[in-house]
Amino acid sequence: SYRPVHQASVMNASRYNHDSFYRAAADSALRAVTNPTCSPFGLPAEKYEAWKTIVVRFDPREVL
Repeated sequence: SYRPVHQASVMNASRYNHDSFYRAAADSALRAVTNPTCSPFGLPAEKYEAWKTIVVRFDPREVL
């Protein structure tokens, strides 16, 4: 069965707390990852150990 994202967080908390542009981009990325229409991702349950922790690197410079 499919499951939604359980937890998502910003790894660079210091920059998040001090850089408003970074915070806006990070908040947008978090909303995208946790959006119910984008989740579940359809990852196979039998391979849970391989994908239980996924690091997504979001670089807003790449979307310009």
